[in-house]
Amino acid sequence: MAGKRLPFTILLYALLLGSCSESELFSHEIVVFPPARPEAWRDLDPLEFCVSWEDNEGLTRETPLLEGQELRIRLRRGKPCAVVARVFSGNDRLRSAAAFYPRDLDSASENEGFFSSLKLERLNLDYMKGYVAEVASCLEKIGIDPWIYPLERIAVEFSLKHADPWPILPFETAEALALHGFRIDRYTRKGLDTYLPKSSGWIPESPFCDMRREGDLQKAMLPDGLSIFYDETRKLIASVRGEQVLFQIIPSSREP
Repeated sequence: MAGKRLPFTILLYALLLGSCSESELFSHEIVVFPPARPEAWRDLDPLEFCVSWEDNEGLTRETPLLEGQELRIRLRRGKPCAVVARVFSGNDRLRSAAAFYPRDLDSASENEGFFSSLKLERLNLDYMKGYVAEVASCLEKIGIDPWIYPLERIAVEFSLKHADPWPILPFETAEALALHGFRIDRYTRKGLDTYLPKSSGWIPESPFCDMRREGDLQKAMLPDGLSIFYDETRKLIASVRGEQVLFQIIPSSREP
């Protein structure tokens, strides 16, 4: 009597396992894409990114990525981690972008089922997750596993409410999460619509800064906390508390 035939998918899976090396089984090669340029940086020169991640061997890797390009990286398969991209315009350091692996893998690839493992999946960097990734890094520094918190949900809430979280230091947010004192309304209060000191053109450090030009002046919506701007030679620090705003202008070193 002939033996039962194994299902085709099981046979195929067995063949794939036999042909894969151990490194291929425990590592995941993906393609990283930079985020779309935000309105706040519309007039800047091409952006440059410095992408960092923990590879499949647990080593920290770092490599440059230009706007409009893509980058292939290898990660430890299934291990949660943040892929972070520092952002530069010329010599000015701007706020970073990030994505969370494996949670942010392109959903279209995930929905292709078994055969999705046969091609590279994509990870799209996001500016809001750049802030949340910095919060995650602060949590790790104080000995707390950041993945116990709903980090993606926090990023979604910020985005839905059009918040600019950067004026509040990421360490403050990490501390609020650790002490169960995190409140979303702290980040979504309406800011002060304020004229900035006269300049040839201020560049906001945050990609979420709401600013516009009125004649020879620039106006920005400044939330509570610290907002930072650059022009050709100077750095502007705007400190907002309630209805009061204080400006400090210092020379810019213009070094990354």
